[in-house]
Amino acid sequence: MTPPSSLTLISPAKVNLFLEVLSRREDGFHEIDSVLATIDLHDQIEILPTESSGVVLETDTPKLPRDRGNLVVQAAELFFDQTGIRGGATIRLKKQIPIGSGLGGGSSNATTTLLGLDRLYETQLRPSILEEWAARIGSDCPFFVRGPDSGWARIRGRGERVQPLSPPTIPLSLILLLPPFPIATPEIYRHSDELLTGVRVSCEKLTDRLHQNSPSQKPIDSALFNRLSRTARNRSQLLNQFFHDVAEAIHHSIHLSGSGSAAFLLFEQPTPPAKTLAKLKENFSETQVLSCRFQPRHR
Repeated sequence: MTPPSSLTLISPAKVNLFLEVLSRREDGFHEIDSVLATIDLHDQIEILPTESSGVVLETDTPKLPRDRGNLVVQAAELFFDQTGIRGGATIRLKKQIPIGSGLGGGSSNATTTLLGLDRLYETQLRPSILEEWAARIGSDCPFFVRGPDSGWARIRGRGERVQPLSPPTIPLSLILLLPPFPIATPEIYRHSDELLTGVRVSCEKLTDRLHQNSPSQKPIDSALFNRLSRTARNRSQLLNQFFHDVAEAIHHSIHLSGSGSAAFLLFEQPTPPAKTLAKLKENFSETQVLSCRFQPRHR
């Protein structure tokens, strides 16, 4: 089998519009219920097959590990190990999704690598197989197998149960806020007692409102929920102050994606209000403020 000389793919970011933690599992992971959507912020991955075995990762981000400490390398090694294909790959990763932002950049990179190698070597692996392999790499990884096709999915289990959703029936956009500090996801999930306190919230209200079709539509923003938000703010003074400052600057709900540190403002219109975008850029010069759209995977 002679694969093409190279393949370049888009590796999209995701936001959590809903995230509930249901329980702690015996394996140490947590049962979750989450609604994810891909946005037009993305990394780029180029895969070049090599005749020699082994995986070489090249990246423009000095802070990223280039060995098995990077999920991209783990994904490529898993592909070659499971398929028995002889050879290797050089993978070039160009980053735009911040590290430690809660936007799923590492998980997206790893799964995009699996999908790219499957296309390059024409192995035609079933989505269920790719999702199973992706789950071995990380809890967010299975979403990026099929979820980006429509751009929306409901995730359950520890992340391995993926239910693709149809796109919303009304136009949505968001302002993405990327503050200049990361949040470590394992540190947030370590506080199970705090996360599991209180009545559990159902995502049905959100999924119903995303697909409502009536003259008296209910606002989607009030149905968004993230169980990790309070714990993350309690554990990070920087994040808590950031939320406080944004709330004082504008009169609009702000939501955390995953465990943060990225946050977003949702709008039920094709593009965010220009005045709000400009005010945030003016008041938060050290924060990346981006106008974003929800977007399915590029083909």
